[in-house]
Amino acid sequence: MNTQTHNNTSNGAASSGAFGQREKIIFGESAQIVKLETEPAQATQSEGNWGPQFTYRLAGNKITWLDPDPHQKMLELGAHAGDELAIAKRKRGRRYVWEVLPVQEEPTPRAATPLPSDRPAPQFSTISAPRETAPPPIRAGERIAGNLMAAALKQAIEACDLAEFHATHDDVRALAITIYIHATEGKK
Repeated sequence: MNTQTHNNTSNGAASSGAFGQREKIIFGESAQIVKLETEPAQATQSEGNWGPQFTYRLAGNKITWLDPDPHQKMLELGAHAGDELAIAKRKRGRRYVWEVLPVQEEPTPRAATPLPSDRPAPQFSTISAPRETAPPPIRAGERIAGNLMAAALKQAIEACDLAEFHATHDDVRALAITIYIHATEGKK
């Protein structure tokens, strides 16, 4: 977890307020679970180095500043103080995408109700549907219709579709280049 100590003041002076030192949470690729102390509608907006930021107080004497995108997602989720959220800031291509998901409480197990003796127990299949397989890898030595880079590009697009990955143009380009380099073993 990426954290820093923060004293809840704007000039860096020690705070003697009710909150004192708070641990600053910085979100990254792996999701962190946090518990809100601030209602999202009551989050304080301020101007940060790269635009507006929303200040959230978190349980455990922690604090964070969030961009407008995750703040809006919290409002859309209907999050309230006391809710636990999983938050991540993931890089997609050249930009960052915020993920904000509510943490689901595990359902309390209910006592099993016995089935009437005249009704058979349900049978559950453990066999899953067959999974579509990936296309075979391209090889530089094989005859390929057209250009090797075009074949690598087609394979990159197929791989993204198969993985149900919503790739940007940059993602597809980078994957195609990787396939091309691997197929030619780094040679021209």
